[in-house]
Amino acid sequence: MLGEIAHILLFGDHNGVNDDFDAVGLTPEMVEFLMCELPKNIIKVSSFRNKNAHISAMSKKDYFHLSKLVLGDEDEPKKSLLGRILSLKQELSSIR
Repeated sequence: MLGEIAHILLFGDHNGVNDDFDAVGLTPEMVEFLMCELPKNIIKVSSFRNKNAHISAMSKKDYFHLSKLVLGDEDEPKKSLLGRILSLKQELSSIR
């Protein structure tokens, strides 16, 4: 499922997703995050998940790498992937 989401976002120019984002009123920064940064990070998360899903435990090294990717540094949580997604959600809520 993560791979499909990343694919839809990465090819938004070709599948009409960009037009939908424009219609909603997203800022260029939001669109950049959704169309470029988020799909690349989804692919990274997916690769960790796929490598360790169902058949093996994640190594401590992989866990810390994944944790840093998703949760970021303790000092700057808003710059983490999760923090940026939550900020985007807040911004989207205010558009409605």
